Amino acid sequence: MERLKFFATTVIGLEDIAAMEVERLLGFKAEQDVGRILFEGKVSDIYTLNLKARTINKLFIRLCRSNFESLDEIYRIVRNLDYTWIIDPQQSFAVRTERIGVHDFTSMDVSRVVGQAIIDSYMNTVGKRLKVNLDEPDVEVYCLVRNNEFLMGVNTTGASLHKRHYRVYSHPAALKPTIASAMLKIGGWPQNNRLIDPMCGGATIPIEAALEAKGISPGRWREDFAFLKLKICSRDDYEELKAEETGGMRLEKGFTIFAMEKFARHMEGGIENAKKAGVYEAINFKIGDATRIE
Repeated sequence: MERLKFFATTVIGLEDIAAMEVERLLGFKAEQDVGRILFEGKVSDIYTLNLKARTINKLFIRLCRSNFESLDEIYRIVRNLDYTWIIDPQQSFAVRTERIGVHDFTSMDVSRVVGQAIIDSYMNTVGKRLKVNLDEPDVEVYCLVRNNEFLMGVNTTGASLHKRHYRVYSHPAALKPTIASAMLKIGGWPQNNRLIDPMCGGATIPIEAALEAKGISPGRWREDFAFLKLKICSRDDYEELKAEETGGMRLEKGFTIFAMEKFARHMEGGIENAKKAGVYEAINFKIGDATRIE
């Protein structure tokens, strides 16, 4: 298959960190946009990024990126695309739309028009009407309408990658793990091999630091990736990549991680999170008030 075009969403303001991570994992240059990055790659890169990326939220196969003047033009753009390579005739799909700017239509209008255009295109090509399932679609199509820009892609991730498996305790002001990982990269981790989080809360920062230091991919325990339902993807190839993971046996020598928390309930929750993540032994937990000298 030819090289695919992708875009990945991330936290606004962290596009440069996400771009550097993608470039490191794939070896391809990423273009930065607001809240997302754009790049090219291979089918196998879908597995790599969903499994290993720490600072992106969702990865999409980019179907089109264009300017438009009206809903009718969006219909024509979408109607002229081929979907037979990404959706099987027996599969269902849904369209999710995000709209930014002032328009004389709603996000629901865009989803309706795009959905109809996909159905019409598929019917014209295959002679079969695709099924729509808004609750649990086999294929989720995402559309961004931002002023007069139209961006469209297929979700390969499913639920956002920031929803890590280990979050069994949620701190009232919990930090998203993707932000925590980006903060660590900005701070020079893991090149700087000592970390102290004096107000660790639910221990998100120490856990993300330990996962990276131990070489544990954040998607390692996840089994519900959306790409597993895409016809261009292979579960066997993904499982082979996951089986090659060698991290997680021990903390690399020289790394020291300290986590301090004032409130016992948050410390206990952070410890539970660390145990769930498999990194409890890599973090030195301590009850204490960082604002007081003991």
